[in-house]
Amino acid sequence: MGLRPADRRGLPDRRLADRRPARHQARGGLLRPLRPHHHDPERPRQRAADLPDRRGTHLPRRVRRVPHRTVHGRRAAQLTPTPALTGPEERESTHGHAQQPLRSLQLPRQTRRHRRRGPDRRRLLRLQRSRQRGEVLRVPQRQRPREPRPQDRQHQYDERRHPQARHHRRPAPLQLDQGHPRGRVRRPHRHRHPARRGTPAGLRLGAARRPAKEVGRPHPHGEGRRGGRDGGAPPRRRAHRLPVPVSPAGFAGLRLGAPGVYRDARRAAASFRPVRLDVAGFVGVAPRGPVDEPVAVARWSDYQQYFGGFEGPGLLPHAVRAFFAQGGVRAHVLRVAPLPRAPHPAAEEACALHRITLARADAPGAGPGSATPCEIGLRARNEGSWGGRLSVRWEFTGAGQFEAAVTGRELALPEGRTPPAGSVLRVRGAGLPPAGRFFRILELAERQDASGQRRRVAVLDRPPGGDGGVVGARPPTVEAEPVTATVTVADGDPAHPRRERFAELGLGPAHPRYAASVLAAESLLVAPDGPWPAALLPPDAFLGSALSRPVRPGADRYEGIGADSFEGPVPVELLPVGGAESVEDPGSPVAFGTDRMALVPEVALLCVPDLLWQYGEALPTTETPPRDVGARFAPCPPTSAPMTLHPARPRGLLLDSAAQLPEIIRRQQRLVALAERQRRFVALLDVPPGLPVRAVARWRAAFDSSYAAAYHPWLGVVEPDDPDRLAVQVPPSGFAAGIIAARERSLGLPWGPANALAAGAVTAVQRLGDADCDELHPLGIDVFRAERDGYRLASARTLSRDPDYVQLSVRRLMTMLRLVLDRQAQGLAFEPHTPQLREELRGAVVRLLRGLYRNGAFAGDSEDEAFFVRCDERLNPGWSQGLGRLVAEIGVAPAHPLEYLVLRIAQDADGAVAVT
Repeated sequence: MGLRPADRRGLPDRRLADRRPARHQARGGLLRPLRPHHHDPERPRQRAADLPDRRGTHLPRRVRRVPHRTVHGRRAAQLTPTPALTGPEERESTHGHAQQPLRSLQLPRQTRRHRRRGPDRRRLLRLQRSRQRGEVLRVPQRQRPREPRPQDRQHQYDERRHPQARHHRRPAPLQLDQGHPRGRVRRPHRHRHPARRGTPAGLRLGAARRPAKEVGRPHPHGEGRRGGRDGGAPPRRRAHRLPVPVSPAGFAGLRLGAPGVYRDARRAAASFRPVRLDVAGFVGVAPRGPVDEPVAVARWSDYQQYFGGFEGPGLLPHAVRAFFAQGGVRAHVLRVAPLPRAPHPAAEEACALHRITLARADAPGAGPGSATPCEIGLRARNEGSWGGRLSVRWEFTGAGQFEAAVTGRELALPEGRTPPAGSVLRVRGAGLPPAGRFFRILELAERQDASGQRRRVAVLDRPPGGDGGVVGARPPTVEAEPVTATVTVADGDPAHPRRERFAELGLGPAHPRYAASVLAAESLLVAPDGPWPAALLPPDAFLGSALSRPVRPGADRYEGIGADSFEGPVPVELLPVGGAESVEDPGSPVAFGTDRMALVPEVALLCVPDLLWQYGEALPTTETPPRDVGARFAPCPPTSAPMTLHPARPRGLLLDSAAQLPEIIRRQQRLVALAERQRRFVALLDVPPGLPVRAVARWRAAFDSSYAAAYHPWLGVVEPDDPDRLAVQVPPSGFAAGIIAARERSLGLPWGPANALAAGAVTAVQRLGDADCDELHPLGIDVFRAERDGYRLASARTLSRDPDYVQLSVRRLMTMLRLVLDRQAQGLAFEPHTPQLREELRGAVVRLLRGLYRNGAFAGDSEDEAFFVRCDERLNPGWSQGLGRLVAEIGVAPAHPLEYLVLRIAQDADGAVAVT
């Protein structure tokens, strides 16, 4: 059954390929007649002489013979009659033009072969069975024989596949039809006949029509000709040959010259994205770890790797663990130390020291008999008694033995063996001791031997045969073996063991992996102490191992930690504003304690759990003697009051007293002033434990800042490794920091971190009733209330008296907007001040605020009520533009969290109760 014209049933041309016959029908398709591949009169179209007339007058009606040559090994095709057509379709399809529509053709079943290239190949669709979209049956056809042509200047480009001879196949701009992403439609022929061949499914591509133009010179020695097909539109491209040329419009303002790499100077449009504010910073006392250096941790195990566990008296590990238990994902931790700080000798003495006995070459080429034993020092990376549990082991191994000829001090290296300069070689043979001797490679050089070949040699520190060198007509052959060291450092902490291993280390400063350099740069446990000898050797020629021995155990200086450990000597007003990734000078006065943590640009929450630190031991107290209650009893004999030992007070806590409360307020006020100075993070304060409600109100009166939040009371947690399961008092700021980080990551800034359960809290230091909470909430104190399922954070307020910044979510939202504009608008500097720049800035800010408004960050029924952005000529007059200023006004209406639900209960006269 043939395919009828598309306009018979109103179908578009592109749907012709989708009409498939039934499964029982024979496989058929549309075939395109042969065409002349060029208009060269000397090369007429190849046609078989026995082909009948194309008009097919001797054939029955509705059947026409297609010019198809018989291919050797194939059966001839059978024609299938087409249903009768009436109307204009019949008149159009029966005319005798050479390019009339083809009838269907029944081909024998053949195996699928790879298609050949040629202008007469035919493509058929699989109509016998269902096919996938884009699946095409390609039936190869025999190509025409090529006629020999003289390879002269006139015919050198006559090859059919030569690019110069196929000018009409040059790529043309493509037109993408977005409405039909899966259909590829071939343009109808210039005579407006239906498409002659089916179209496989795929991308809807088509070459853009272009007018006929004169192509000047297809090749250097040819003549001009008309482009396109008969001066019309260019021929249609094959799908697998469709190139996608880059439009010159994509390089507006960029002038291309010689082939090369060009840089497009166009600047990307400004785009603002919210920054993360869920990173917390913790400053406190730890048993080990870097001092006054912020360390990023992503989980509780990372903290244990750097700073240990709960073995110290500080509260820092408890606060960090509470942060990650609530859902925090990233924090920076800084360990404080007492004064004086390193590199003061007192601080150096607090680091454990270990020594290892190796050998040192007194003279070049010295071996085990002439080498002098020497000791090298390794100290713990930071101070603390933890360094006394370290153990260091040195092992020496050979990297592979090889034979080499020796000429003086030069050792000929075989192919593939090039030990680096500074390596130590163990050489045996040529009159050396059986155990061998150690030699050092000074440098690598290239020498030319007697045969003229260039070889690489190693220049040793002295000749292996003695001072005068090896004497002989033929260079002796020795066995050489490079020697490397493997250093293993182990921490004997039973709770948190650590282990480091460094392999293939060199023993000389010239080696690329010199042991001292690698340990100083990569080890977290040890560092070289003092200068090391320049020529280290193994302790013996048998490559034995060496173990370290402790010389100084290290010390914990907890008693020296005070307020100066958390603060720098520079006033807050003189500290730099903004973030710094690192401080180049570790001895800088701003690189201490909280001042150093304030320089980390990623920190948005600051917690100092050990800010109330005061080192103390258990003190003996006397028991109060019994009081005389009256004369009704006989007098008791006088007895001495017994001496009892009460439980030791928690070390590191500054207890509540009239003398110590001002000091607590002073330390916390400096922390709040630091937050206001940076305007990037919020200081989370801990209400001093043991204060009654009225004392808490007096303490609260000392603060007025939206960059501070206070939490009460202290909570009790149980250490996981404690066999007695005793509760430890923990400041609530660590719990609050984790709740804030988790809530903002899951819901966003508009949702305040309230009504969240404190995971891990089992008790509270003070029991607060409903009346206490009602009195503390108006003061801005965020209280952990005791509920049936645990302790919940009842509010999320700041210590500001400004009603606009009472809610913590509002303060955080405004901080985020300021940081986004401050950090991401730096790319607009030095841009020409034009109306387009102002409109670009306004559009970027509007897109940012619109996204926040859709997430519920702003109040209002519409965007006009929620925010506004102005950046016009009224705000940027000519004199302001002359000063290089760009002013934009941004106004927002933050949404306040819902804190109160008011229920009205009314009872009618008939006794019905209504709740509104």
